[in-house]
Amino acid sequence: MSLPTQALVQRIEHLATPILESIVENEGVEIGLGLAQRAGGTFSRTVERGSRRIMHALNLPAASDINRILTQVASLERTVRALDNRVNDVLAEQQR
Repeated sequence: MSLPTQALVQRIEHLATPILESIVENEGVEIGLGLAQRAGGTFSRTVERGSRRIMHALNLPAASDINRILTQVASLERTVRALDNRVNDVLAEQQR
């Protein structure tokens, strides 16, 4: 960082730090952020539930359906890989 840029950043930091610290240390702000985060989660779940109902009404898979199928496919892939390894081990043992 060049010297003028560094000086500018330090000046901004010097001016902003007390303001930001007072905001962060304010209990009301902390409570407000917590409530906003909780409301955002509730809103997200409500939207997801609504979109899932619409997708199912149209006889289409919802994201949760796709995720469940992907999890099952991954499990099957692990099982097939393990069985393939066992078959290869048995074949290698028979060739000795």
